Order: sequence, then structure tokens, then C-alpha cells
Amino acid sequence: MITYYTLFVYDTDNNAWHNEFGDYSRESILEEIDCSHYYTKKKHLKIIKNDGSKESIFAAIAKLNRESSNVH
Repeated sequence: MITYYTLFVYDTDNNAWHNEFGDYSRESILEEIDCSHYYTKKKHLKIIKNDGSKESIFAAIAKLNRESSNVH
């Protein structure tokens, strides 16, 4: 499996995670955070490794939203 990295950002207005950016390079994800999300709290950013398929990304979002509904 080729590793794909997806950046998820928590939307505090809607209390939900969303898929923001993805790439095969973790460095690209970190650059995206540095350039576009430097103002976002670290607890509202998650980088998750997956295979890049829609199914794996949707599963990751569902898991994050389930976990955050228990915390927030």
C-alpha cells in the first residue's frame, strides 16, 4: 500500500471534521498547515495515513466525528 496523508480540520462552527488536503508526501501536508492553517489550534488539526481511497477518507472522517462527539 502506498501511504497517502490526509489533513483533517475541525470546524468549530459546525462541530465536525472535514477533509482539507491530501498528498503522498507528509511534508506537503505540513507545508499546507504552515501556509494555510497557521492560525488553527493544533488540537483542531489531524494528519491521518490512509490509502487515498474515498472509502478510507470517509471512514477517517466518521471516526474523528464519533470521537469528537464524545469529547466536545
